[in-house]
Amino acid sequence: FPAKYKNQNIGDYIFDIAPRPRDVIAFFNTCIVAAENQPKIGAQALRAAEGEYSRSRLKALGSEWSGDYPALLEFAKILQRRPESFKLKLLMMKKWRICVLVLHLIIRQDGEFSNNMLCKLLIACLMFLPSS
Repeated sequence: FPAKYKNQNIGDYIFDIAPRPRDVIAFFNTCIVAAENQPKIGAQALRAAEGEYSRSRLKALGSEWSGDYPALLEFAKILQRRPESFKLKLLMMKKWRICVLVLHLIIRQDGEFSNNMLCKLLIACLMFLPSS
């Protein structure tokens, strides 16, 4: 491993990415695969491993929570490639997508508008749509 990666000490970087011991092991395994046929794990392998590890963690979260939150992975796509902190107006560029997801969730409630929170969220999304 390089001593630093993304302006961080490599140890701090790894524990930011993978805070639990089993996560560190999974991340290391991903790094080893990414560095196949290379003498050491460098910045390029770390970049590849970070992407693959993140995708696998998101997939695992989706599997674990899909029963309670069936559209979790769809909502997560809205946040893809966003910085750690951003302004809400950046999400509004995808407002139609958000509205469709919320409407889909409402309809999945046995055809009833029983989930008051989802209805309120849909109304809030529609308020941000440009009038035609």
